[in-house]
Amino acid sequence: HPAVREVAVVAVGARDSRRLRAWAGPSRLAPPPPAAVLAELKEALPEGFLPSELRWLESLPLTALG
Repeated sequence: HPAVREVAVVAVGARDSRRLRAWAGPSRLAPPPPAAVLAELKEALPEGFLPSELRWLESLPLTALG
């Protein structure tokens, strides 16, 4: 999505009920509602690769090494 500059995705939950959570840092464009980005992803990705939720952050945290 053009409004996404960076993203991190993590699998959470028990082995038999895992879900994906995503955190995204916006590009210079105003971030759209998470539901709009998830709807676009639903058209492009198989169901197993879709995050169950998306949250916007100003930027993703970095480690000391970047």
